[in-house]
Order: sequence, then structure tokens, then C-alpha cells
Amino acid sequence: MVGTKNNRRTKYTIQLLKNALLTILTREPLAKVTITEICREANVNRGTFYLHFESPGDLFEAIEKDISNQVIPLLKVRPRDDLYEWGRRLVSVIEDNQIAMKIILDAKREDRVIQQIFDEAHELFLKDFAEQFDVTNQTVQEYYFTYFVNGSIGILKKWLEGNDEITADEIARIIINPNLLQPKA
Repeated sequence: MVGTKNNRRTKYTIQLLKNALLTILTREPLAKVTITEICREANVNRGTFYLHFESPGDLFEAIEKDISNQVIPLLKVRPRDDLYEWGRRLVSVIEDNQIAMKIILDAKREDRVIQQIFDEAHELFLKDFAEQFDVTNQTVQEYYFTYFVNGSIGILKKWLEGNDEITADEIARIIINPNLLQPKA
């Protein structure tokens, strides 16, 4: 039925708009993207854009929500998980959404997608840090976690620049390798 929010044509049009924005974002920052550019790229009129979104930022938030909906179920900590398996799932999702994740990771603001990713595994990390580094002080464990999150974001940003031939599996191993923080014997 035409005009129904979840009909096939509406979903297709929304996906066209999202793809158009992602294409444009490979050339210029979100702050400079105009609705006219998005409409031209998606081959839709401005009225169609405004039927679904208020601004390019609103459209990007919809993309972020899509990624969150993809990411969260994949990153749920499972009873027998180790950090490497969690890391592999994380890197896999990031690889599948490279353009949007590069923008999200580059954002100077606290991004809810990043927050959700790392909140999900927070307890697993604290437990692992306590075991790996024999740290019982919860404040110190939180410092390790902060160090890990910021370091991981830096690694992922560099990887998404695409200037080298490191695989997703290798990136997961780099991020989750606890031996990087331990002194050599």
C-alpha cells in the first residue's frame, strides 16, 4: 500500500537515500552535505527526502541506528566467549559498514554506537584485565578499560583508512592481544 511506512517501495527509497549519503560521505564531511546533493545522488526529489528525514544529520542517525541494530546482537557476550571471539565479531561488523564506521569513529562527539559496542563487553573486559594483570582495584581496571577502548578506536580508525593490507582477523588479534601490555620476561 502506497504511503505505508514499511512497504517495499518506502524501504527501497529510504535505502537509496542512505546509500546516497554514504557515497557522498566518501568525498566530503557530513557537516557540508546538503539535501540537494543527497537527492541528486539518490535520484529522488526533495519532497521525498523530507517525507522521511529532516536533515542529512537525521539521515545519518538512521544509518547509525541500523548499525546499532546490527552490532548489538552480534556483540552480546556469550557464556563461553573469550575476548578474541568478541573482537572478531566487532571487527567483522566494522568491516561490513566501513564508510559509516569511519565517520562514527572520526566523530569528535561521544557516539552511541561506540558506547553500545564497548558497554556490551565491559564486564568481560574487567574480568579479563583482573585475571591477566592481577589487578583487583576496580578503579585501576576502569583505567585499563579506558586505555583499551581508546586504543582500539585508534587502531580501527587507522585500519579503515585502508592504506595497508591487514585483514579483519589480524586486526581482531591486535586489538584483543593481552600480551601487548605485559612486559617481556
